[in-house]
This record gives sequence, structure tokens and C-alpha cells, in this order.
Amino acid sequence: MAAALEVDGEPERVSDALDQPRIVAAVGAAERETSGEIRIHIQPKATGGDARYVAERTFERLGMTKTALRNGVLLFIASEERVFAIVGDKESTRRCRPVSGMRSPRS
Repeated sequence: MAAALEVDGEPERVSDALDQPRIVAAVGAAERETSGEIRIHIQPKATGGDARYVAERTFERLGMTKTALRNGVLLFIASEERVFAIVGDKESTRRCRPVSGMRSPRS
């Protein structure tokens, strides 16, 4: 699996502050240790709802509910609002310790 880091909106403002090669390498290393698919999605605002709702819609839009083992994980960051959400698919949430409010988009 290829590590994925996506930056929407104004990439010059967000991505310049990120060490993208280091982040991609860290995601790739984590993916090599598991069967999961990990993505990081960064955009300026959680337009259309709260961060969790927008993260769940983004998870679905990116096709992460279609992984063979249902074990995708998305770290969604709305950088200008300084909020984030972590969304895991059915198998990812089953294997993780419970976190208050954590659920898969399509359980």
C-alpha cells in the first residue's frame, strides 16, 4: 500500500508547515506493521458539519470503506479550525481499545 497524505484547499499554507516526506514515511512504516490502510487528509475547514461528520464523509468519498479487510483508518485535520477526527472502518475499530465516541462509518 502506498502511504497517502492529501492536502486540499490552500496547500502552500498547510503543506509548507508539514514535513511531508517524514509523515509519509511514518505512515508507510505503520502500514508495513499492520494490514491496515492509513490516510491523512488535511483541509482548511470542516465545511459541511463538525470535524467528525466531515471526516466520515471524506472516509467514504476516498473509498476507504471498500478495503478488502475493512481496516482503513483516516486522520482528518481541519487545519484552520485546529480540529481533527480519526475514523476507522469496521475491523479497525473492532481491534482497537474503545475510545469515547469512536465508531465506523458503516458498521
